Amino acid sequence: MEVSYDYVPIEWTSEAKAKLREVPSGYMRRRAKAVIEKSTRKMGLRTITSEFASKVILEYAEQVSWKDELLGSQKK
Repeated sequence: MEVSYDYVPIEWTSEAKAKLREVPSGYMRRRAKAVIEKSTRKMGLRTITSEFASKVILEYAEQVSWKDELLGSQKK
C-alpha cells in the first residue's frame, strides 16, 4: 500500500506499476502517476489496476501536446 501525495492510501497492482513504467521517465511519468491517483480517488477506488491505469493514461494523452512521446510503448 502506498500513500498518495495527499496522504490517501492507494494500492497499485504490480501490473499497473508496470504500465506506469512504460511511460517515459521524468515529468511525464510523474504527471501520469498523479493523474491516475487523482482519478482513482475521484472514483472512490483504493486499488489501481493495469486496465484502469491504461485507460487514464490514454485519456490524459489526448489532453497534452506531447501525446506521441507519452504513449511511446503504449501503442504496441
